[in-house]
Amino acid sequence: MTLIHFSDAYDEIPDCSGPKVHRDYWVATDKIDIIKRQLERIFLLFSVNLDIPVSKSYHKAVSDTGILT
Repeated sequence: MTLIHFSDAYDEIPDCSGPKVHRDYWVATDKIDIIKRQLERIFLLFSVNLDIPVSKSYHKAVSDTGILT
């Protein structure tokens, strides 16, 4: 077993098909079913009954991918 920080592992993945949206989450953009907004918070919902929050510090990075249009 190798222990590594999530951010370091993410940086080593070539050609990711999606952005890092939180310090603990990376998402595959083609698997997002619904984008839910609550006040200033954004959540990405998936068919496997999983809601992933988008941290405010990642709003711009996620927006730059075109997901939030």
